[in-house]
Amino acid sequence: MKALKTRTFFGFAFPIMLSIFLYWDSDYFATHYFNGRLMLNVIIVSYFLLMLAAADLKLKKLMIGMVLLSIFGEQLFCNWLNMYDYRDNAIPFYVPFGHAIVLGSAYMLHEVTNKYNTKKKIEKIAPFFFGLIFSVAILFFKDYLTLILGILFFHSLIRKKWNPFYCYLALYVLTIEYIGTYFGIWTWKLKAFGYIPTLSPPVAIAYAYIGATSLLTRILKFLERRKLLPA
Repeated sequence: MKALKTRTFFGFAFPIMLSIFLYWDSDYFATHYFNGRLMLNVIIVSYFLLMLAAADLKLKKLMIGMVLLSIFGEQLFCNWLNMYDYRDNAIPFYVPFGHAIVLGSAYMLHEVTNKYNTKKKIEKIAPFFFGLIFSVAILFFKDYLTLILGILFFHSLIRKKWNPFYCYLALYVLTIEYIGTYFGIWTWKLKAFGYIPTLSPPVAIAYAYIGATSLLTRILKFLERRKLLPA
């Protein structure tokens, strides 16, 4: 019962906790108080470790794997492809752990809500919701990166039969992206790869997490079959 309550907290607390946490790394906080990035590094890593302790074995492997994959992903998309910039032009230490927290929060939310048979409701609501916000971004704001990522997003979610976990993950990604850009912690370039018009943030950027999680799941299954990780 205690474990269930802990996972329920982590599953539902994500938007509120991340709003508070990211405020401490905002331009406003740094200007009016002090640079809160060092403090936030400690807080996010601590939150990650607490969540990891409450996770089942599968989620533990996913979260640790996401941290490692995110280190490479941040270098690729931020430093090499120059798709976005962080405040102070430096990738914060807490970011890879933050990616794992996003994944873990969606996983735990799915875990604690699954008993309420949410899948049928998600299958009806999610295609309409994501289709609507993607369409608005593409048609009214010329977010053509979302056009590309949106096609991949729908292809992936249809193949996964609108698994609620991935829908929650996409929703939580949108939440953190808009909070982070609002607070000025990171800013997306308005032309992805130098020539594809987009928004800051791109509305369909959730696909990056879905693709990364799918890739990570395949890697873990491979390692388990090779008995390099416990199944």
